[in-house]
Amino acid sequence: MNQFIRTEQVATMIGVSRRTLERMVAAGSFIKPIKLTARTLGWEKATLEEYLKERSKCAQQ
Repeated sequence: MNQFIRTEQVATMIGVSRRTLERMVAAGSFIKPIKLTARTLGWEKATLEEYLKERSKCAQQ
């Protein structure tokens, strides 16, 4: 079963504000969320972890 992480938690994980996260998604520099309900967005935990792992590898090079 998929686990989802909501906007505030994702923003905290990557160290940005909620609004900055929204801007990053709109600009295409961050993975797009999944609409969980009419007013709630979330990211799949596994997809987010993979994205962060890849970003970490790029930063180390």
